[in-house]
Amino acid sequence: MDKDKKTVITISREPGSGGSFIGRALARELGISYVDREIVREAAKYFKLPENKIDSLDEKLRSFWDSFYVNINGYQDVYLPPQIVGPTDWELFEIESMIIRKIAEIRSAVIIGRCGFHVLKDCAHHIRVFLYADKDFRIDRIKKLRNLSYEEAKTMVLQSDKDRKNYYKTFTGKDWSDTGNYDIAINTTSIDLLAAVKMIMNFIYAFKE
Repeated sequence: MDKDKKTVITISREPGSGGSFIGRALARELGISYVDREIVREAAKYFKLPENKIDSLDEKLRSFWDSFYVNINGYQDVYLPPQIVGPTDWELFEIESMIIRKIAEIRSAVIIGRCGFHVLKDCAHHIRVFLYADKDFRIDRIKKLRNLSYEEAKTMVLQSDKDRKNYYKTFTGKDWSDTGNYDIAINTTSIDLLAAVKMIMNFIYAFKE
């Protein structure tokens, strides 16, 4: 890959579709950064919170009551449970978006999730990827990767789908799973994940010519 030409690939993905595997493999093949935990670390530093606290809030919205308690933090007459303390949804989104934009300004990278396709919509060297798969395939993959029962994996996939749909709709006004939002969309149900990496690489090189 031409080191003098920056390319930022954002990957939006359904849980269990192979997003992390494909993202890491793509970054390795292209010789560029893979960005996921870095965003969590930098956000945690900004808010002076443990990384696991940011993890618990990442790519999902708080419940109504969680948001209520966060927004009234500081009022002396209201009890605030300690576990609720932290940034609001919008504060976290804005800081993670700032981190993503800074990364895109200085280096080529593969960036996972967090509405990256929308955050970098005005970035000229940006390629938007969406990975999806049949629900049964995703449940089976999560089941094997996390050593879960079928019902546990199904619950995880369905809840994650709901969380991400609401999260993306709130912050982008768009349907997360609408393939029209992306430059390339790949159904990984019946394609080897490394083959998906090659497809994306071919698209990138065609895009840059």
